[in-house]
Amino acid sequence: MRGLMAAFALMALTTMARAAPPPDIAQMIGQEEAYNDICRGGSGDSPITQSACKRRDELDKALTAKGWCWGPENAAEANKQWQPCQASSAPQLDINSGIPVEMGADARFYRPGMACGLWFELDLFEQDLGKAALANDRNSALEADIKARERGCGPVPANTVGKVIDSRDGTTGLVYYRIRFKSGEAYWVPARTVRPAS
Repeated sequence: MRGLMAAFALMALTTMARAAPPPDIAQMIGQEEAYNDICRGGSGDSPITQSACKRRDELDKALTAKGWCWGPENAAEANKQWQPCQASSAPQLDINSGIPVEMGADARFYRPGMACGLWFELDLFEQDLGKAALANDRNSALEADIKARERGCGPVPANTVGKVIDSRDGTTGLVYYRIRFKSGEAYWVPARTVRPAS
């Protein structure tokens, strides 16, 4: 009997170890869950709620692009969790996620996005959100959004077009583009929010 219990315990540990996400994926999952809580618990007409829902959807696509799926597919919603995609159930990648834009080319926001004057302000925003997500703290996530806006960051409407003039990797694993808008002003934006304009 003791040997049988040990075998079950070993199988459970092995299953848990296989499904444990790497640190970067764990951070993305934490962020997605925090944004999901804000999205589902907030007022539908609140800009903060709308922003949280959009960010959650972006993280869903990013997780899928990295091989993580919400499942198992046939399980009740309450029993689903983020897990490595199975070859047969991996969804097709959304064509709008992760399309690179060449330097000097026009880029279009295919969804509303956040823009900051300095790349590290955007990176700080992502770091603050990551910490809030890991702590499962909705108030900290809202504070991160407010702090970013106080630092001069702001929303960019969908279909806004600008020219990519620079790019850089952020400390959170995201890529940022510096885009010069028709007004002549240049701002840093997450690369995931834009695609080639043509």
